[in-house]
Amino acid sequence: MVGEREESPLTEAVVPRISAALGATAELAEFQVHGQAVHRLRLRPPGKPEVLLTLWPSLGRADVLAGDYYAVFKGVQRVLLFPGQEVIFQRDAPRGFLLVSCQGRVATAS
Repeated sequence: MVGEREESPLTEAVVPRISAALGATAELAEFQVHGQAVHRLRLRPPGKPEVLLTLWPSLGRADVLAGDYYAVFKGVQRVLLFPGQEVIFQRDAPRGFLLVSCQGRVATAS
């Protein structure tokens, strides 16, 4: 279902909403950072490689692995959720974004 845009900081509370927006499964990673949870979201778009999105809310970090592409995006200040379409992680300094779509497309710019 495609919904309206939502904006939020990257926190523990927003992880389930990111998962729902992408239609991904979510689980806690087998490791933590400084005692804080790390989350793994898996998206399996038809006909494309699995997308693994690792979220580190305490570090403001999102990592994505899609096929042979891997990106680490640090300094996340806000998350834009477009349910049924995509999620965009943004930062202001240095300006940049990481986009993950429900169809398995990934884009980043810094």
